[in-house]
Amino acid sequence: MASSRNRPATDSLPQLVGQRLAPYLARGRRVTVAYSGGLDSTVLLHLLATLQREGAALSLCAVHVNHGLSPNAAGWQQHCEGFCRELDIPLLCVSVLVGQGSGEGLEGAARRARYEVLHGLPSDWIALAHHRDDQVETLLLNLLRGTGSVGAGAMAERTGKLLRPLLPVPRARLHDYAVHHGLRWVEDESNENNIFRRNYLRNEIIPRIVSHFPAASENLARAAQGFRAAAGLLENLARQDFGNGSRLSVDTLSQLSTDRAENLLYWYLRWQGAKVRSRGELEEFIRQLVAATPDAAPCLRLGDFAIHRYRGEVWVVPEIAEAENALLWQGEYRLPWMGGEILIQRGPGGEIRQELLDKGRVSFRLRRGGERLQLGRTRKNRPLKDWLRESAIPPWIRERLPLMYCNEDLVWVPGVGVAAEYRNEGEDSGIGLEFSGLTW
Repeated sequence: MASSRNRPATDSLPQLVGQRLAPYLARGRRVTVAYSGGLDSTVLLHLLATLQREGAALSLCAVHVNHGLSPNAAGWQQHCEGFCRELDIPLLCVSVLVGQGSGEGLEGAARRARYEVLHGLPSDWIALAHHRDDQVETLLLNLLRGTGSVGAGAMAERTGKLLRPLLPVPRARLHDYAVHHGLRWVEDESNENNIFRRNYLRNEIIPRIVSHFPAASENLARAAQGFRAAAGLLENLARQDFGNGSRLSVDTLSQLSTDRAENLLYWYLRWQGAKVRSRGELEEFIRQLVAATPDAAPCLRLGDFAIHRYRGEVWVVPEIAEAENALLWQGEYRLPWMGGEILIQRGPGGEIRQELLDKGRVSFRLRRGGERLQLGRTRKNRPLKDWLRESAIPPWIRERLPLMYCNEDLVWVPGVGVAAEYRNEGEDSGIGLEFSGLTW
């Protein structure tokens, strides 16, 4: 094993980690270490256990996520249980099933399963053992994938309740600490498999870079920090350009320079939950948004989202799996529908006459075409498509709406209204309806 000669004193690591954690512990003292049993998380757990023994305002526990992907997984879990007993640290072991059918690969699927566990823990903070070498690998991976400034920033010290107190520390220093304190850890055999891109960078590419540029890791980690700062400034600029409101105006985009418009749309799409690899892929879509005629409907598909222009605004719409064409109502107070929810309330002031619904078979159905609706006794019976257009309901939502029927009578259309024959005009008990999907 490597000698610690001429390296920073290993006993300064607890102080460094304590200083980095102090601002967060002031807001919550329950900390859970994500503990795999490997070198990095072993050192992190030992460091925090040391701080706790020395009186830090820290309530510490650990979690081990067993992915079941290695024949050694059971042995790793036993090792983790033994080490936590030595430290007198509570350990939660969680087994997960890693699905591989999502197109994200084995590494990605395992990571997603692991983070689902971590985000569900009742802890103020989740401490992760990412270090400077991990930061360099993440930066290079993201750059090679064609990332923008956000991805070039690699990992932040804090993401939500996830903390990375070892981020500025090189792995060699963690190794020296583990040797100095006689710590034992497990080795994941998959780390030697260069079929995984991160392993290939770690095992083949980065060592060659460092052989020619000895300060490469330090400089690349510093560059990532600069990229994160730049990304923060660009986000602040985008928020200023966006102004107030719930949706992005196409007029706002048209008044900005190309770079500034790309930055604004990039931020807005990420804010709405869509994943965008880089601003560059948005350039052509901005041109379509701004230059298209009022009746045109440009659309960009990004992963599980579709980006639409409607009435001068940009809509970010999640893709929804097809639902049943009809759903029978049997008195439930809420029904799931096409990624939204139908809320049903009984009581005084409800807009639909309950006694009429009680006489028939009530169901919710998708549009089939040709429907007609009379909203008031003095108003015309008109095609539903006209009512939907006048109610400013976007075209992609019109095809998802749950139309309420009593037998074959069209009773209610979300965002449009209730058929005149079924409207509750007085204070009698009635049925009130709401569909959350109108906010898409």
